[in-house]
Amino acid sequence: MKHYLTIEDEKGRSVLSSKVIRGGIKVSATEEQILRELTFCPQYPAQLAKKLGIPEQKVYYHISRLQNQGMLEVVEKKEIRGTTARLLSPTAESFTLALKEKGNPEALLREEKTDKLSLFLASLVDKGVFMGNIVVGNPDPHGPFKARARDGHYAIDLALFLGKRATSKDTVSLLDTQVNLNSHFSSLLIVGGPVTNQLVEEFNPSLPVKFSQDKPWGLISERTHQHYTDDAVGLIARVPNPHFPDKIVIILAGIRYSGTRAAILGVIKYADVALSRFTGQKRFASVVQGVDMNGDGEIDTIDLLE
Repeated sequence: MKHYLTIEDEKGRSVLSSKVIRGGIKVSATEEQILRELTFCPQYPAQLAKKLGIPEQKVYYHISRLQNQGMLEVVEKKEIRGTTARLLSPTAESFTLALKEKGNPEALLREEKTDKLSLFLASLVDKGVFMGNIVVGNPDPHGPFKARARDGHYAIDLALFLGKRATSKDTVSLLDTQVNLNSHFSSLLIVGGPVTNQLVEEFNPSLPVKFSQDKPWGLISERTHQHYTDDAVGLIARVPNPHFPDKIVIILAGIRYSGTRAAILGVIKYADVALSRFTGQKRFASVVQGVDMNGDGEIDTIDLLE
């Protein structure tokens, strides 16, 4: 189903067309901004108000108009202190503007989303089959810090998500203490930071954004030279396996377990944002900041830092 739009300013004056197209849908300039913002990822009204710099009450008004015209939908609800927070997303991949009178049948209002995630997972997922291993940190004390992994359970969300894209012919999950990198020739999806997952430390020299070796602990970008130290900062990285260059290593990790959650959310819910710069580079890294938008103590969305 195609949607036809006439963009208007706040006083109802047509901006892109001198008349409303018969059977078309009218949206204001603010509503166009909301649609464009939601192109990147689902968001809450409070997020939209902050990003657009307008009162939240005004955002609710425009959201209501867009919902009434079938252009926005609620994809998730959360009860917070007696109120319901609604996560919003557009109802279509693209919306178009008809310009028949000018000989141009339609012009895209916003580009169709590209499936960056499929490209990012290539080599791990091949023709609908998961071809690698998911590696989490050992929950028992191990490594030089005698650390217990606390973020392995986040891999469950990751596995459920990947299950929609691929099947597996064998067991795919491993602990970091079970992997011998010199003989393990599968591609790897590694969950957790270097303190709790020893494999991250092994691959750290190959990463475009590296975990710092000295205090303050954090992430250091070789591209921007930025030093990130917040606990909720997460890394999404993809590099060739230096031991077997035809295989890849994907790392979803944080300085702390909250950062690991942010990295995983970046892949399973907000890939259009987190992977916006990915075009197939051999070495790629994205840094995200986890945000507790609805105030329930859990990270539920992300901001892209680089």
